[in-house]
Amino acid sequence: MNKTLAKKIGMWKKADQKIRLSFNWPKDLKNKKKISRLRKIDDANYKKIIDLISVYGYPTSKLVGKKAMKSFWLVIQHQNRHPGLQKACLKKCDFGKSEVAYLTDRILVHENKKQIYGTQFKLKNGRYVLCPLRNYTHVSKLRKSAGLESLETYLKRAGVSKK
Repeated sequence: MNKTLAKKIGMWKKADQKIRLSFNWPKDLKNKKKISRLRKIDDANYKKIIDLISVYGYPTSKLVGKKAMKSFWLVIQHQNRHPGLQKACLKKCDFGKSEVAYLTDRILVHENKKQIYGTQFKLKNGRYVLCPLRNYTHVSKLRKSAGLESLETYLKRAGVSKK
């Protein structure tokens, strides 16, 4: 395992989370200064990800360990302006089941498709609502197979409405 690389990925995640946790969601979505700082972090992380991939290939748990892979997934999850990168990482990285579920839904939602696991929501009329689901009937089973909590528990914890 490459501990130096794992540590770098952990630092990328730390920067990613620091800016996002400083936001007053959704109010700060209108704050151009904060959005600009958020984009700078995401852009810097994008360049680092591309450099990493060019040197080491797509990271795996064997290369950086499970903790760093979870950090890498989080950084990839926020690369919405680079859906091709998200798709490639989904295909080539050995993310855990729950991370695969979140990234799969993230990609589908950004392609204006219905999500599978019910992990993504959007702002609508000043409140967060669940993005459309492909199949409400099977979502509980799918979430369980991915190691996710029930949809009802998730939505309640996140303060999200079904509609």
